[in-house]
Amino acid sequence: MRVIRASKIGFPCIRNIWLSTMGLEETFDKKTLRIFDLGNLVEQVAVKWLREDGWDVYWNEGSQDAEWELNVPLQGGELRGHPDCIIEKDGQRILADIKSMNSRAYKHWLDGGTIDNKLSYFIQVNVYAYAINRQTSTGPHVDKVAIVGVNKDTSDYTIEVLDIDEEIIKETLNKAQFILNAPTMPPKIGWAFNHLGVSNEVPSWCCSYCSYKRLGICDGVKKGDENND
Repeated sequence: MRVIRASKIGFPCIRNIWLSTMGLEETFDKKTLRIFDLGNLVEQVAVKWLREDGWDVYWNEGSQDAEWELNVPLQGGELRGHPDCIIEKDGQRILADIKSMNSRAYKHWLDGGTIDNKLSYFIQVNVYAYAINRQTSTGPHVDKVAIVGVNKDTSDYTIEVLDIDEEIIKETLNKAQFILNAPTMPPKIGWAFNHLGVSNEVPSWCCSYCSYKRLGICDGVKKGDENND
């Protein structure tokens, strides 16, 4: 079965996501892997802080190895992922994902908000909320979604609570279905979210963070094979 990770479906480039569903694993250098490790540690500390500040927290400990995994079946595959936590206060249950950031990224996020500056985060938590709420008989219902942003340089943190966006959910499911149905490598395009003013243009930064581009897989020429006939 082909799987699209909930943490991946928000990446703007459709081709990048399609390649990952084909079993071509992305490669990361040692520094990037250490950033991932640090993010896992920050998540643990953030849960502690949330509880100290009066939140009831159900923490899905273990990152990609966490016990609680959500899935959304689609034709030819599924969306799948491990939510970070559900936080609750004053009777409101919120699906939250914890994101560690350096000071520059944290300020950028605070200045513009999740939807404008970190849309992939918003897409991810909406997928989780949809997966939970469609199975209310077997799990808790969530009322809203949130991003818990942690400044790993200063230990500040902020919670941005957001309404569940049904249009985001609908278009994300359409995007996932398009990718799963694509028999050959799709064009290097994004997916439009018209109600947010987001076009299908792929931002220039995507290629900088894409190991498929770096290795030449995206363009059909693997690194090292450029001079081969």
